[in-house]
Amino acid sequence: RRTQLVSVLQELLRSICRYQGPDGRWYQVVDKVGKAGNWPENSCTCLFAAALYKAVRKGYLDQEYLMAADRGFDGVVRSLTSEEGDLLLGGVCIGTGVGDYPFYCARPVHTNDLHGMGAFLLMCTEKERLRRSDTGSSCRP
Repeated sequence: RRTQLVSVLQELLRSICRYQGPDGRWYQVVDKVGKAGNWPENSCTCLFAAALYKAVRKGYLDQEYLMAADRGFDGVVRSLTSEEGDLLLGGVCIGTGVGDYPFYCARPVHTNDLHGMGAFLLMCTEKERLRRSDTGSSCRP
């Protein structure tokens, strides 16, 4: 059922690109960009960008989707801060659970949360793997 799974992946990633925020990141409540109380969330942005990079590298998506991946990457990198030489990744929801819109928007935000940092490392790894692959050799730097 690999073909079916690849088709689902393609549909999901193409669809998610429609909800990318103006600074390149995706929001805590993905389909409510710009709605009061909603905010750009870095861990989902990292995971979406990583998935886009990998899908292009594997040939599941056309290279045009690198623009969305790069916008997500750049949005996360622009949001990074530093303190005493340490890199800080903020804007990460520490957990979700199930609730309504106000519940999701009010979720606590953490800096250097482990799942956020893990997602950041996955995004950076996939970007680098694409850059080193034959698929990525013709991509813009």
